[in-house]
Amino acid sequence: MQPGTPSLTTSQLAAIENNIEKKVLQAMSTRVPPPETDVNMDSQALESRVQQLESHLHHVQNVQTCVEAKVGQIEQQVHQVQISQHGVESTIGQLQQKLDQQSHHMGRTLDAKLAEQMDKIEALLCKRGRHE
Repeated sequence: MQPGTPSLTTSQLAAIENNIEKKVLQAMSTRVPPPETDVNMDSQALESRVQQLESHLHHVQNVQTCVEAKVGQIEQQVHQVQISQHGVESTIGQLQQKLDQQSHHMGRTLDAKLAEQMDKIEALLCKRGRHE
């Protein structure tokens, strides 16, 4: 023992030890969940539980089958939409080409008509100049 440190009696040490032990046990009991109660393992209860699980598994399998069927339908629809989209894009391209051709043709026709009108105006002006 170090000098100047009060010494404890055996009974005081035992009381401190007892208090620490109680506090540790109390802390452990609040943190550690109590062990689960055992499930009755008689054959009837076990068979019932197995049937319940099999039924649940069968239900899950049915749901999975339905989901897979829906996914298949959606994949087919997506494929059809993609085919339709390619057709629409092709049609749009053809329409754009025709529109460009018509625009070019109309421009040439308009230019020709304007040139024809200018020729007529010039001819009229030339005739008018000769008659005056």
